[in-house]
Amino acid sequence: MLVLTLPNIDSWEFKICGRYWEWLSPPAHLFYYSPDTIKKMLKKHGFEVIHLETYQGDTAGNILFHMYLSLKQFLFYSLKYIKGRNKLLKIRENIRNNLRNETSKEGKEFVGIDSIVFKLCNILWKPFKPLDSWRCKKGRCASILAIAVKK
Repeated sequence: MLVLTLPNIDSWEFKICGRYWEWLSPPAHLFYYSPDTIKKMLKKHGFEVIHLETYQGDTAGNILFHMYLSLKQFLFYSLKYIKGRNKLLKIRENIRNNLRNETSKEGKEFVGIDSIVFKLCNILWKPFKPLDSWRCKKGRCASILAIAVKK
């Protein structure tokens, strides 16, 4: 049995955020699939898909929060024109190290301003929760869950 979870390139999050969507994140994700393309790839390699769905993912499927994270990423990568690529890479590594320390201390996925924005986005998104159920059924949520067995 093979169980995969992966970003959905057909999601509304990708359609809205484009190349700045935070889940376009090599080396964590090198290839990107839609529900249809992952089904085709698994079939091509001798697997039978027994379950496939899209779901909201680890940011609660909140499009507002995805947009915030993507804006942050866009602004950060725009710094390369001001600071230069090498300085930008050093800044990114320092930020990642600090975040690792903060998140492990607090035991939370989001800390600081991200935590505040996450909570605010969840409050603002509540009236749109039925829309999430509909788009997940249509294969447009941020994550794909595929379960397959070798034929």
